[in-house]
Amino acid sequence: MPLSPSQPPVPQLLTAEELAKVLRTSRKSVYALVERGQIPRVCIRRVGRLLRFDAHQVTLWLGSHGGEESAP
Repeated sequence: MPLSPSQPPVPQLLTAEELAKVLRTSRKSVYALVERGQIPRVCIRRVGRLLRFDAHQVTLWLGSHGGEESAP
């Protein structure tokens, strides 16, 4: 059943493993970033005990940090 134009799109949720691939880090590091509050709460969704990450919000978060990575 297709969504009508008036309905907002269903957000795509990423697993910690998928987010780790995007961030080029490990799944364990993603959980550490969450624990330290370095991933904004708006990106995080709880599905029972599991953490999922809103792909759109992650994209906005990463876009706002463009160029802030330290050089090797």
